[in-house]
Amino acid sequence: MDENLGALSLTLSPQELAAIEAVFPHDAAAGPRY
Repeated sequence: MDENLGALSLTLSPQELAAIEAVFPHDAAAGPRY
């Protein structure tokens, strides 16, 4: 849990966010359960 709380202070640049979005689109987890 401490590691998860540490992630709250993480700041990502716009370039890093774009790279993450390119690999994992925001709608990648879709289906009847969501």
